[in-house]
Amino acid sequence: MISKYLILSSFTFIFTFLTNSVGHAFPEMVRHHYVNCSACHVNANGGGVLNAYGRTISYEVLSTWGTEKEARAFYFIDPEKVGAWLNLGGDLRAIQVHQENSSLKRGRFFWMQGSLDVAATIKNLTAFITVGEVNTQTQTWSSKIPRYFVSYQVTDELSVRAGRFVPIFGLNIPQHQYYIRDHLQLAPGFERVAADIQWNGEQFNFLLGYATTAAESIGQSGEKASNAQVQTTLADAYKFGLSFWSGNSNFERRSIVGVNAVLGWTEKFYTLTEFDQLTAAPAGTSNETRTLIEFLKFGYEFIKGAHFQIVQELKRPDAEVTTADATSYGAGFLFFPRPHFELEGLWTKRQPSLGNREDYAYLITHYYF
Repeated sequence: MISKYLILSSFTFIFTFLTNSVGHAFPEMVRHHYVNCSACHVNANGGGVLNAYGRTISYEVLSTWGTEKEARAFYFIDPEKVGAWLNLGGDLRAIQVHQENSSLKRGRFFWMQGSLDVAATIKNLTAFITVGEVNTQTQTWSSKIPRYFVSYQVTDELSVRAGRFVPIFGLNIPQHQYYIRDHLQLAPGFERVAADIQWNGEQFNFLLGYATTAAESIGQSGEKASNAQVQTTLADAYKFGLSFWSGNSNFERRSIVGVNAVLGWTEKFYTLTEFDQLTAAPAGTSNETRTLIEFLKFGYEFIKGAHFQIVQELKRPDAEVTTADATSYGAGFLFFPRPHFELEGLWTKRQPSLGNREDYAYLITHYYF
């Protein structure tokens, strides 16, 4: 019986990892005093297509080597000739995984992502669209449109947005296999028809949103939810956040409260952490279950563009039961050799809620246009 659970949980983990890895956002850049994602991204919450300044940062700050021309979108699009109104991008991503425990030993290679991003801004209005999606089960590509939105910049700080995207909650990190993204079903692959209003200032950030999912959605079936987030920045290097989620679906009602922090101790050493409590009950009942989820990452950039990282996670499906904890800890690296290229590797020891301890390692290759 345990072996069946191991195989099922292993498949679920890999499938979720593949379907949920998309986009790229780097909250660790707070160590260089970039406290708002909009400094480098068209999307105020980070991820997706870079603006002209983000292209500059990709070679001046993020990568080990690189030049101004090399950092251009598709290498040849000159922003001075095209103009700031149009930003293009996209992503190609693949993964090699290795999993080993007492019941199995395997390794596989997968294509994870192939998409193009287009963002057009006219005065205070921005339209964004992502075209392209990889079916990780069949390893085929289709021209689906998984994400799109229209946003309006009311003032320098205030904006409103509506479309189809993943609502904001907690840390905005690209590693969506982590419990804080996957278990909460608030990661790419769980896009929803949504709208939000945001205030992004130098010291404070506020967000209030509403989202719905179709009954056939991969996410919470038919869930209608409200979300909110408050963030504050200290000394341009330490960012603290508080997130809320309240939703009702055809099957359950759930609420989530989370706290997170991005701490740029120096321009090389940083910490990311998040703690969430999910309270859920089947629809029409009062039988609540509290789930606790925790994430901690230490990173150190030992040379420009090359990072060593240590990652630790905990998921307690029932706060009252300590014997069913799922845990993971390990070490690895991030490497941005040149603009457009990213490599990430991580080896972990994992203890699933059901089954035996196992080794899990992956290597992600990412090319962003």
